[in-house]
Amino acid sequence: MKTLVIIASLMFVSIPIALAQNKEVRDSHGRLVETWRQHGSTTEVRDRQGALLETRTQRGNDVYVRDRRGQLLRIERLGR
Repeated sequence: MKTLVIIASLMFVSIPIALAQNKEVRDSHGRLVETWRQHGSTTEVRDRQGALLETRTQRGNDVYVRDRRGQLLRIERLGR
């Protein structure tokens, strides 16, 4: 019975990890420049120290780019 509880709890923990997708951007020397982490339709872009640079939210063919304070910087159109 304890084994079943442990397996079930590991399944719930692994679901958000599997849904979040990470991407690292590195320079020509292999040093980390920024990290992209996706949560559903929202992507956080962070610098090498982990500070939030911008947030990108996709709705249909539009991507809303906001700065670290939540101010809308621009709207990017996809597929045109």
